[in-house]
Amino acid sequence: MKINFASSRNHSLPNALGALLLIAVLVNCTAVPSASSAAKAPIDNVQQLLEKAHAAPMETRALYLLDAAEIALQQNDTQQNDTQQAEHILQEIDELKLRDDQRARSGALHAQLLLLQGKAEQALTILQTHELQQDSAQLPAREQTNISLLRAKALAATNKFYASAQERIFIDSMLKDAELEQNHQEIQRALMNLTAAELQQYRDKANSDALRRWLELALAAKINQTSPLTDWSKKLPAKPTNSQPASSPTPGNNASQQIALLLPQSGKLANFGDAVRDGFFAALYEAKHRGEAVPSVRIYDTENVGIVALYQQAVTEGATAVIGPLEKNQVAQFFTQSLTVPLLALNRADTAQNAPANLYQFALAPEDETAQLATFAAKEKRANALVIVTEDEAHSHELEAFTQRWQSLGGTVAATALYRDQQSLSAAIRTALNIPRSEARAKEMESVLNRNIEFTPHRRRDIDMVFMLAKPAQARLIKPLLDFYYASDLPIYSTSRIYSGYSGADPDRDAEKVRFTEIPWVLQQSALKQQIIATRANSKNYLRLYALGIDSFTLYPRLQQMTMNSDQHVSGQTGMLSLSVQHIVQRELPLAEMRGGTPRVIDGNGILAETNDSGRDDNVEQPNTSPPANQ
Repeated sequence: MKINFASSRNHSLPNALGALLLIAVLVNCTAVPSASSAAKAPIDNVQQLLEKAHAAPMETRALYLLDAAEIALQQNDTQQNDTQQAEHILQEIDELKLRDDQRARSGALHAQLLLLQGKAEQALTILQTHELQQDSAQLPAREQTNISLLRAKALAATNKFYASAQERIFIDSMLKDAELEQNHQEIQRALMNLTAAELQQYRDKANSDALRRWLELALAAKINQTSPLTDWSKKLPAKPTNSQPASSPTPGNNASQQIALLLPQSGKLANFGDAVRDGFFAALYEAKHRGEAVPSVRIYDTENVGIVALYQQAVTEGATAVIGPLEKNQVAQFFTQSLTVPLLALNRADTAQNAPANLYQFALAPEDETAQLATFAAKEKRANALVIVTEDEAHSHELEAFTQRWQSLGGTVAATALYRDQQSLSAAIRTALNIPRSEARAKEMESVLNRNIEFTPHRRRDIDMVFMLAKPAQARLIKPLLDFYYASDLPIYSTSRIYSGYSGADPDRDAEKVRFTEIPWVLQQSALKQQIIATRANSKNYLRLYALGIDSFTLYPRLQQMTMNSDQHVSGQTGMLSLSVQHIVQRELPLAEMRGGTPRVIDGNGILAETNDSGRDDNVEQPNTSPPANQ
């Protein structure tokens, strides 16, 4: 692997290298050995692997059992033997506590067994679960491809021929020559099971050139009544080579890629750029440790330079993909450009223009969170919202996104508590809940009766939820004020801004039972995250940007495939990621609820689950680490 640095200004090269080498050491010290490194030694005998498994400690037993089950299934697949042995091994695996990657392997092996047993519907159910798709993101690219091939088989076996063809077209560029020929034949078989009318309909709606070309070939074969196994290879789009700029690099040939990182390495945003850079390299070294091919990387400082010229310089110097920049105004400058290699921008431009081909926008946009909060509240049958917001943010993108989504789902903003500072917050909430009107009625009653009466003010009853958009210090005052003004029963929804990022932090206790969106990297714990926090100065202030860097490494090789298949999701550290037709990376975030200063994730059934985050820092308040809006 080759790492180079390029900059328009002088900055500390030794310090930058030291940061990257530190991340490399951390990853190499903390990564868990994969099954392929621990149990796939020369052993290829099922019985030997079972003996090894039963002699191994409980924490490593799964490594051997998974390999034993895989070999047993391979033998059944080729020799048509009884599947009983593989079934018994998988039952034993089910009783073990598995890591995410092991759960993914186990699920895929279960599906493979069911396919061999002729239970395609059950196999497909496993392969399409959210859990398997999320866990499989921890596997090497080759094993993810194998799961896609299994899914394609299960789809075809259940007569879902178009979905099967889509799955195979999606992974086509990741296959080697022998597999490629077989994959093409299976795509042809699947498409030829469709009628001419269906092929035409799918072709007209195709969202990628490769998918459209396959459908056109199938439609022509259908109309001309040619054999479904006719050799179409000469008519198919050529696979991209090093001399042809691809619309996106593919996971299968990372070693031939050169990535350019356009990030601030000096100036006021240098800390932001450093966090993204270190997150990217953490993911890169982790992939290298797993034995995967990784790209060479060059880093370009974006401080006080022409960003378009910097992109062109990176391409001239060999970049096959570019990641960055981080500032909104710099991203906007690419909307008038023709981009020869893919650009994964790490922010989203404020423009109504259509993005040019090869421009993808990936941002930690707070408006994504507020729109999802509206969806969460609607699913919980809420209808009338009290919105609590500062005067400064009364016309913000975040509030606009919440209001638009909320109203589109049939919700109503019943009242708004608009405040300027902490002093005016209490009065704003009191008025919005109609407490003064209730008190006035009591005084009027006392006047009519000419005597004092015992009276407890009542809030308005049509409100059934609260949405607050506030800075952390103000947000932690809102829950106690709502309790004081007789609204303790109302569920409160907010963004990740309210959470410091560390379980048990005392300020978070003031946000008890507040529900908020947050990225998985913050809610979950990992050895890599703990090492970064322990060894990188100020890293606690930039957790979300580390996650952005990690996911940029995960995303860049998959952009072409995600463009081809709008249903494709990637389980990332910043959320479940998908790609819109406008090439905007969309993030689906978990919903959490604060309990005792610790967030607990709310699952799809509304049940709270413990998080595995044991970090603590009572003196740190997590800042909003998104780049300033005017950047």
